[in-house]
Amino acid sequence: MKHTKSYHEGHPNPQGYRPDFLLLNGKWNFLFDDEDVGLSKKYYENFPKTKLIINVPYAYESPRSGIEDKSEHNVLWYQKSFDYEKKKDIVLLHIEKSDYLTKVWLNGNYVGEHKGGYDAFTFDVSKHLVKGNNSLVIRVYDSKDARQPRGKQTWKATPFECFYHGTSGIYGDVWLEEVDAVYIKCFILTPIAKERKLKVKALFSEESIGAKFTINATFAGKNVAKHEYLITNSIQEFELLIPGELKLWSTETPHLYDLELCIGSADKVLSYFGFNDVGIRGKYITLNE
Repeated sequence: MKHTKSYHEGHPNPQGYRPDFLLLNGKWNFLFDDEDVGLSKKYYENFPKTKLIINVPYAYESPRSGIEDKSEHNVLWYQKSFDYEKKKDIVLLHIEKSDYLTKVWLNGNYVGEHKGGYDAFTFDVSKHLVKGNNSLVIRVYDSKDARQPRGKQTWKATPFECFYHGTSGIYGDVWLEEVDAVYIKCFILTPIAKERKLKVKALFSEESIGAKFTINATFAGKNVAKHEYLITNSIQEFELLIPGELKLWSTETPHLYDLELCIGSADKVLSYFGFNDVGIRGKYITLNE
C-alpha cells in the first residue's frame, strides 16, 4: 500500500502532519508512588535518584515497557530530560493516551492536567521551555474505582471476561510540535460519498480570524478540488465538493486522497481522507454497493 503524503516515519499523527516536531518516546525515568508522597515531596522539582526505566509509550504492565509488573499501582511518576531550542511562537505538548488522571510539569512549573483514559490531549508549554536542557515530569493516577469510566478495564482485583491485562499510565506517544500564532488547533474530516463532498470542521487560534483558509485535495499526485475560504470564527465548518470519478476505499482498493489545509503561509497541515459507502442488505452489511 502506498503511503499518503502526510505519512512520515517517526511522526505520531499522519492525520495532521507538520514538519516541526520532536518525539519524546523511548527511555524515561519511572517510579511507583504507592505511598502517594510525590506531591508533598515535590518530585516534579527533584525527581528521586532511585528509580526504574520505562520505555514510553508502553504501559508498565506490558513486556515492551521493560518493567512488566502486573500488580496494581495507583500512582505513577515519569521524568524525561531533553534538549530544545524554540524556533516558533508556540510549542505544544501532545500526549496521545494516558490513563487516567494525568498532571504535567515542565522545569518544575505546573502545566495542567487531564482526566480520562482514551483521548489525546495537548498543552501549550511555550512559556516554560528553556533553551538547552529541559525536564518534563508527569504524574498519573489510576485506580479500580468502579465509578471511573474505564471502557474494557476491570474494576475487580483481576481481569475478567477478557484475555488481556489492564493498562495504566502513559500508553500513547508523547511529542512536541511547533506552530506560529496563526494556526489550526484541530479539525474533523467527514467524507460523504453519496453527496460527493468532504466536510471539514476546524478549530482555529484567535489570531487566525480574518485570514484565508485553503482546502486542497489531490489523488495520486493530481489535483482534484481546491477552494479558499475566509475564517470568520474560531470554530467553523466548510464543504469541499469532489468532481469527476470518485475513488472509493475498500479492502481490495484502499484509495486515499491527500489533503492540504493551509492558513496563508502561516500554517500548513497535511492529512488524508477516504470515501466509502456502507449500507445494509438484508442481514448483511455492505461496502460500496
